[in-house]
Amino acid sequence: MPVTPPMPPLLTISLLSQKVAPKDELSGRPANLRLDLPGGLKFYYSSASTAAMDYETLVHVAPILADIMSEENAGGSSGERAIRAAKIRSLNEQLATLYGELAMARNLAKQYDISNPAALRYLRSLIKLHGEHSVELVPGYLALAESNMGLGPSRASSASEMLFTALSILMTAARESKDGDSAHHALHYRLYILYGRLYLSQDKLAQSVESFSKAVYFASLAGGPEHLGVAPCMYLLGSAFLRAGRKYHALSSFKYVLSVYNMHFLGKTPAFAVAVGYRPPPPAAHGSVDSAASASPLGSPLSPLEDCQALEALNGILCALEAHCGAFSVEEARWTLALVHKSAGRKRDAMEALDSLLPSFIETLVSLRKEIGSNETLELTTPPLTHSPA
Repeated sequence: MPVTPPMPPLLTISLLSQKVAPKDELSGRPANLRLDLPGGLKFYYSSASTAAMDYETLVHVAPILADIMSEENAGGSSGERAIRAAKIRSLNEQLATLYGELAMARNLAKQYDISNPAALRYLRSLIKLHGEHSVELVPGYLALAESNMGLGPSRASSASEMLFTALSILMTAARESKDGDSAHHALHYRLYILYGRLYLSQDKLAQSVESFSKAVYFASLAGGPEHLGVAPCMYLLGSAFLRAGRKYHALSSFKYVLSVYNMHFLGKTPAFAVAVGYRPPPPAAHGSVDSAASASPLGSPLSPLEDCQALEALNGILCALEAHCGAFSVEEARWTLALVHKSAGRKRDAMEALDSLLPSFIETLVSLRKEIGSNETLELTTPPLTHSPA
């Protein structure tokens, strides 16, 4: 994310001097402050703190906003106006995309105070482009719900409203589509992840397990049972199981997560995992359109979202396994975490994960050899570099 330049001074305006009282850009309350940006752009706020949060978004989109305003104010013939209308729509589409990228990046970074204005403007821009009931609005509602959830329990009701609206839109789209909801599996699994997180934050464990189970189901439909999107859903399901005291189900879910990541990076499950009863997920059905379209090449780097989800899942699994399981399960998680760090170019973090893995793994191997009565010298060979996360 580029460094944000300092915000220009806010101008105090007199409400009595305005023919139409300006409204706060975000809250809709009466405004008494104005922020001027290059290109003749003017924005109104009821407080300096609101202006400062919104500025973190506006500074990145101001050039596009200025171009839109310039095109809208230009005259010309009917033919010229038609050409400009097409250009304005294209600019608005670029604007919506940029708002969405800003909202997602800040939600990932847990900067919810500045992601909220970006998510709100993202949703508004989608409504402007597609109307109020289009399925294209769902990503905007999900982004705004996530930022509201991040702002704490006081915003839970707002988040719930956003999720309910998104669900209603998806259900309507499924009824009206010849293909049912098959075109929107990815949106469904994102929706149910957020529902599960919301319920988990409220200690509604049964509803949380149900929501995460639906997220796993739709993620599997979207990309197949081995797809990377399944892993964060399964991790969250395991976390809900653990909170509910269902340890066996939780550990089974966590093992599945580790298997998905190892299958992605290595194309197979590590031998030491198989030795303790660890099995890969079943292969995706041949000929699946969703699976073929969503499959990631073996060992391909994770996207920023996938990287963030993998770190959350694997660090959470490490904590759970250290509390409830033996050495093998913990080292399996550390190995997988090293693979994720390597994919993102974090070599030092990958080496730290491996350094913490090797001593206990070697100790376990030596102990096992003693148990089976072997007196032979233990020889360790370095695995091929193509399979090494170092």
